[in-house]
Amino acid sequence: MNRLRDEIIPEEELSLVRNFMIGSILGDLDGAFQVIQRWKNLILNDLDENYFYNNIRTIKTVSAEELQQLARLYLVPEDFYELIVIDARPTKHSACFLCNLSKALTRYPMLGILIRLLVTALAALLTAYLLPGVKLQDFTTALLLAIVLGLLNLIVKPILVILTLPVTVVTLGLFLLVINALIVLWASSLVKGFKVDNFWWALLFSVVLSLISSFMMSLGPEDRVD
Repeated sequence: MNRLRDEIIPEEELSLVRNFMIGSILGDLDGAFQVIQRWKNLILNDLDENYFYNNIRTIKTVSAEELQQLARLYLVPEDFYELIVIDARPTKHSACFLCNLSKALTRYPMLGILIRLLVTALAALLTAYLLPGVKLQDFTTALLLAIVLGLLNLIVKPILVILTLPVTVVTLGLFLLVINALIVLWASSLVKGFKVDNFWWALLFSVVLSLISSFMMSLGPEDRVD
């Protein structure tokens, strides 16, 4: 912070940062959904449509002297708060368990798939319990549902996404929720013991299931490559 305030940034370092920032912006536009996300940010934040072009122009033209002036204006140590972080690292035994589980998932990919299916089954049971318009008979049915949903998301959903891409772009990606609901309705017709009353319950089921399963998966170890 003090160096930015007191020293001029070398041109070579400034050029490197410029290229990195522009590359990051262009990388965020690699695909239809990324472009949709950009447009959504413009609309929600009431920004001009030339905002990103102006951003790139500023990155290209800003000088080291201007950056130093900005640093002196905003990077004032007295205006910052000091954050103290408490050491909350896991104990030795829990760390070893998570480490071993992470290595096992990396070494045996099928184990990771099995765990994901079990998590999805448990999340489906909990979601069905929370939603009165959804009925799920037992854990075996939930496990079968997790397998069917996995296959439909793997095979059918990409085809539906491609076929409905214009609608998805126009709705800023919200039509993906409709596709998810249709997948759930299709699964209810294939899995005996799983019943969804109507489209809206299927839509709500897909959203809640995604949230619960994502939360449960986040509690596990991260994938590592040794």
